[in-house]
Amino acid sequence: MDFRNWIQGAARREYLVLAAATVFASAAAAPVAFAQQEEGETDEATILEEIVVTGSRLARTNFDAPTPLVQVGEQDIAASTSPSIGDLLNDLPQLRSTFGLNNSGRFIGTAGIGLLDLRGLGDERTLVLVNGRRHVGADPGSTVVDVNSIPPEMIERIEVITGANSAVYGADAVSGVVNFILKDDFEGVAVNASVGDADDTSFGRESLSLTIGKNFAEGAGNAVFAITYDSQDLLTAGQRGGEFTEQWGEVPNPADGDTIVDGIQVDDGIPDDIFVRNQGFWALSNAGYSFFLGGRLAPDGSFIQDDPSSWQFVDGLSCGGANCPALDLDSFAPLQVGLDRFTLNANFTYDLSPDAELFFESKYAQVESNQQGQPSFDFFSFTGAAAGGGDAVILRDNAFISPSLGAAMDAAGLPFIDLQRFNVDLGLRKENNTRETLRTVLGVRGEIFDTGYDYEVFANYGRTFLERVNFNNRINDRWLAAVDAVEIDEAGAAALVTSGLNPGAAAGDIVCRSTLQEAQGEDSGLPAFAFQDCVPANILGLGLISDEAKDFINATAVATSELEQTQIAAVVTNPEIVDLWAGPLGGVVGYEYREEQSRTEGDALSQTVDTFFNNLSDTIGEFDVNEFFGEVSVPLLRDVPFVQDLTFEGAIRFSDYSTIGSTTTWETRLNWQPLDDLRFRFNTGEALRAPTIDDLFAPEGQNFANVDDPCDFQNLDDGTAGRNTRIANCQALGIADPENFDSRDESSVNLLQGGNDELKEETADTFTAGFVYTPNWLEGFSFAADYYDIEIEDAIAFTGTQAILDRCVDNPAGINNQFCNLVTRDADGNITQVRQFPLNLNALRSSGWDFEVDYVFDIGRWGTLQNRLIGSYLQERVFELRSADNVDQVEGELGDPEWQLNYRGTWLFGNWTSFLEIRWIDEMFRFEQETLFGSAVNQDPNPDISSVTTAHDVFYFDVGTTYRFEDQLEGLEVGLVIDNVTDENPPFPLFGNGAGSGIYDSIGRFYSLRATYRFGQ
Repeated sequence: MDFRNWIQGAARREYLVLAAATVFASAAAAPVAFAQQEEGETDEATILEEIVVTGSRLARTNFDAPTPLVQVGEQDIAASTSPSIGDLLNDLPQLRSTFGLNNSGRFIGTAGIGLLDLRGLGDERTLVLVNGRRHVGADPGSTVVDVNSIPPEMIERIEVITGANSAVYGADAVSGVVNFILKDDFEGVAVNASVGDADDTSFGRESLSLTIGKNFAEGAGNAVFAITYDSQDLLTAGQRGGEFTEQWGEVPNPADGDTIVDGIQVDDGIPDDIFVRNQGFWALSNAGYSFFLGGRLAPDGSFIQDDPSSWQFVDGLSCGGANCPALDLDSFAPLQVGLDRFTLNANFTYDLSPDAELFFESKYAQVESNQQGQPSFDFFSFTGAAAGGGDAVILRDNAFISPSLGAAMDAAGLPFIDLQRFNVDLGLRKENNTRETLRTVLGVRGEIFDTGYDYEVFANYGRTFLERVNFNNRINDRWLAAVDAVEIDEAGAAALVTSGLNPGAAAGDIVCRSTLQEAQGEDSGLPAFAFQDCVPANILGLGLISDEAKDFINATAVATSELEQTQIAAVVTNPEIVDLWAGPLGGVVGYEYREEQSRTEGDALSQTVDTFFNNLSDTIGEFDVNEFFGEVSVPLLRDVPFVQDLTFEGAIRFSDYSTIGSTTTWETRLNWQPLDDLRFRFNTGEALRAPTIDDLFAPEGQNFANVDDPCDFQNLDDGTAGRNTRIANCQALGIADPENFDSRDESSVNLLQGGNDELKEETADTFTAGFVYTPNWLEGFSFAADYYDIEIEDAIAFTGTQAILDRCVDNPAGINNQFCNLVTRDADGNITQVRQFPLNLNALRSSGWDFEVDYVFDIGRWGTLQNRLIGSYLQERVFELRSADNVDQVEGELGDPEWQLNYRGTWLFGNWTSFLEIRWIDEMFRFEQETLFGSAVNQDPNPDISSVTTAHDVFYFDVGTTYRFEDQLEGLEVGLVIDNVTDENPPFPLFGNGAGSGIYDSIGRFYSLRATYRFGQ
């Protein structure tokens, strides 16, 4: 990262000035005076102070939390070796690892983003708050929050709850809320530094932070300033080696004996597919392969005739065995994205009067992330510039044809050949994302004239600016022009000189055919930018493309996005409005206004030129909402047999959206404490998620998906309605003989995705019930267990590409259905395009159990042991496509284990603090395919589909120790952490970088050394 460029950029945007001014202005108000607490002194007032716990705006202690609550504290955060707070939270059983640093590069513009996905119901249904207030979104067109923009050093604790919280906090709190509580009233100086390295690669991480805080004006004010820098390297499968580069592939099992009876497959118990080493695509190579000739090119361009008879397990485009020249596509797979993060935070409080405190929070964060992927490729290129359009087709008179290749073409009588090529020498596709986030909160809080009514009024503004840069973006027309190269004679040279297209042309030069055609007055069929200044490219071999040709063919695409959020709110709270028969009646009333805006604009290249990279359209939209809300706490019974306390709580929110109109959400809670050491809690309510700007207003843009054509002869038996239904419907789609139809669906299918302005809100009915047990007879022990059930109606989602194709041909009523209308096929029956847009067609359900066991006890002169076990059991997680009467149960499938356990044991002994963390993930069915919702998982009903049907259960062990110095080095702490001590890889054959497999570690054993120095505290 170039700090000089960063500071200049920040200054231009005035963010740095804004953050720094807050601290330096407060620093000038009084001399530095750091308070120190005497050794052994206890701040009892702090311990007993009632705080607002996430889930309610009514104050109470942590032990009286009204809803299921998991807390992550400073100790947990300090032990994490990842710069992403999202990666730390994703290890909790309650969250699905949908977006982390290991798998966030799956989509355009999301590399490096950290999104939270409670219950696996989608990150857009998890509400992220900072100090109980909204935070501006990070993904264009949405409101999802990038938690990587929140520096860990500023976090005091994180609260994770499950339940209907839309009535308390507004829309999007469907599956729950994650609330980041930041440090305040900080005094002193803290410096943190850490460095870490992987055991078997050069992958590394580093972090540095400085936090300064002090009181001033005789304790009436406090200012805190923090600056942080974190980074991590890019890591690919090729760097890790071993299983990641052994080219394992799944191929048909020659011993399989499944039969077809009356159009239905009958399984024989023998795996249909098995895994083979050195397995991959034989029909695609870095130097080029020709189907027409049945052979490939050597790096120098000479032709090599293939001998498939020596290959093992030949199936379509796959082969295995030592002699198979298979191309390894996995070596480019990213396991971790590169990341650089720089943050500035400045928080300020000042007592204006005994009844009024002014508070100001400001943050600037710049997060730069980078990833790289496969290069451009040409696959199934049977027609090209020479034959009416397409990709890499080579005419016989191409100037770069080697003698052996020319001889092979002549022997076969071919005037041109195809060239299936993986264009490594043209450059890997790379993406850099730079997110700049500014957030400021200004407000006043206090008590209204000593009446017991507390108030808070604040304005919250946030802005995220995203610049997405895509490198080595092939311009297809220039590619076609450059690869079609010819040697010119004197007449051709004269034409080029006369036309001005090539003033220095001479006989014997190699030029682009399209340039010569235009010079001779012929129409090349290509736009002017493709033949003007065209540089011939030699792709008949490997590494033969000149730098000048690369510069001509490739371009850099740039798109910018800006999201803005404005929130204005006023809240009045009184936990003791009036004393009732069983205690005080408490209540909350408030008003909130919120406006969300999003704008995405691409450069001309991204929108008007045909490139290998997706062409994306601009998206502009906004909405606002006015809301009134209230909350009440009513004590029902107290101090009667089996009822020490019985309290009812309720909340309601009325909202008026500019997009979907009026909505109402509500929530009820019941807390019952029958005994001193036993408390029950119940929660039910209705939450909602409003459609986002992208959901509503996104124009149709280009994307791609890998699919299996249900009309392919190999897939006719996979339909839910049977083989005969698929055959009949595929024939109706224009495929004359489906039983012999070999679809070319191995490459990406073009998608057109856009918004739908007729969407309405989705609603969720939620229920939780649980208990907390803190036995008097076992000091330091507590146990909590909670059941949750979430059911979402009218869920907004894209129907997955594969689901669209399957539902089209598996309909017994024929092809006159909404799914077939979204699919376009060419004259040969091959899929050319699929259209997608969001609908309120789906239902989602998730239920299960959470539990937590805490036990703290002394072990005499050997110190203290702290034990914490967090677990979850996923009873049900269902995605249901109502329009197709299709239910997809995903519990126990990849990314959604039925059981997860996290144990953390901490030993406090003198100046030493040591910990052992064990994370256990249950085994899962490993198959992942596009079904109802993009990359959702669907368990194949075939009982013997593969020799490896499950991802085995996994244990991860992390250990660490910290030593706190005294005397001359007082304030210094040094610690060592080792993650994944046993160097556990993801279960075969996974890499840990998919939406589901992201639950696994992809780095291996990792060492991290950390030092902290504090003074003036």
